[in-house]
Amino acid sequence: MASRVKLVTPICSHETWVTAEMDGEDRLKVRIESDCSNVLNYAERLGVITLEDINEQRGSKIMTAGEDGILTPTCLVPIAVMNACW
Repeated sequence: MASRVKLVTPICSHETWVTAEMDGEDRLKVRIESDCSNVLNYAERLGVITLEDINEQRGSKIMTAGEDGILTPTCLVPIAVMNACW
């Protein structure tokens, strides 16, 4: 069963939907729909998420995919991805 999270960010006025579902024994497929081009670029980098990525923030692909400035420090999309995957 898929989990879906809606994120409306008042800081930037963008809206994002994150959908996550199991894709195998220890992998999750994440789909991101957004009206923000930076978030869509982040989604392309994200790829398949493993259970390790949701169990620990440090080193998690969810967090590192946006580290090089593609997302602002105040962007809540990685947290929405974490919530959808959890």
